[in-house]
Amino acid sequence: MTQIQTVIDGCSGECRIPSDIYHSPLKIEHPCRIVGDSSVILCGEEQPAAVVSSGVELRDLRIESLSSERTAPVLICPGDTVLDNVTVRGSIEKNGKLSDSSGIPLSFDLGQFAADCENSFVFDINVTENSSIESCISNVHVSPRELAEGENRIKIKIDALKNGIYLFGVLRIKSDVIREIYIQGYAADKAPVCTEQLLTYVRQPQAGLSVKNLPAETVPPEYPENAVTVLQKGQRVPIGRLDAIEDIKLLFSCDHIDRPLDIDGYAFILDSSNRVTKDDDLVFWGNKASDHGAVRLLTTNGLPCFDIDTSAGNNGKIAVCYSIYGDDPDETFKYIRDPYVRIFIDNTERFRFYLNGLSLEKTINAVEVYEHGGVWKLHCVGAGYRAGLKRMCEDYGVDISD
Repeated sequence: MTQIQTVIDGCSGECRIPSDIYHSPLKIEHPCRIVGDSSVILCGEEQPAAVVSSGVELRDLRIESLSSERTAPVLICPGDTVLDNVTVRGSIEKNGKLSDSSGIPLSFDLGQFAADCENSFVFDINVTENSSIESCISNVHVSPRELAEGENRIKIKIDALKNGIYLFGVLRIKSDVIREIYIQGYAADKAPVCTEQLLTYVRQPQAGLSVKNLPAETVPPEYPENAVTVLQKGQRVPIGRLDAIEDIKLLFSCDHIDRPLDIDGYAFILDSSNRVTKDDDLVFWGNKASDHGAVRLLTTNGLPCFDIDTSAGNNGKIAVCYSIYGDDPDETFKYIRDPYVRIFIDNTERFRFYLNGLSLEKTINAVEVYEHGGVWKLHCVGAGYRAGLKRMCEDYGVDISD
């Protein structure tokens, strides 16, 4: 990631920042307009973005805290700073007044709720200035729309959804800046009807976008698509030197699932001949960690996430695959809408690979992570198997008993 200071130094008037993910520190000492094209600025605990000049405008940016504390400001600016379409994940200090975000939750997991009927939830938030709130999710409505400074009770109303529909999206709270609350849930036939069910959360300092610090069943919030690198099928890309990366995560995601399915993850640790050397080199639900924990299978909202600890030793090549569990030939990827893999480097989402064109496949070889020439590289495979998991396991040298 690039230091944001090196990008804006020397600019005057309007400075357009290429869409990317940047690190603070950032100190703006002269009047200017900075347009970010949805760029992301990540701020450490003692490195907030600071505006010390009058006449500064910030537009189309995301400013996010990497600190374990959410109360420390990520942006400090004078009262005349113009903030237009600036999303902040953390607290800000404007004209000496702290806008504390600790009273606004990061996310809610609604769990399962009844299919084919209306459901509703309520939660309380505390805002430090008059604000408005809106839903950015189809079939999800919030009220009231206008929030007064202090404590407010919010109602979420969800229109009738079909059985098996997975809900994921964001609520936006707007004042000088935009704050986001991510919600997720699942419509199911046998789930209870929720009528103004109270959602609670603990108001305490929470981590920013770190995957390690999120609860195991929480989907990490996504960057905008133009703030990550979207990879194409067949593409091979370097992602960092062997000694510069500590952790790689690959999280399976999708827009929604049309019917209840079990999606399993499989990671094959391969030698130079592209085969496993022992059965334990297959990491899956029955063997959730490789030797020394170099590759682990986690679960986020029931979907597989592989954690590769690059400091645990030489992993060779790791093939990450996904399969629909069960023998029903009708249960294939055709029921999974817009599947993709989110790829995190040292806990920051950097890449995304869309698994396009799947229909009758039950299993897919998605991504390979491997070492070459002193760097870690990604290979976007995206190859589907209609024959299912057994054929793929056999190709990699794993014996699957009937």
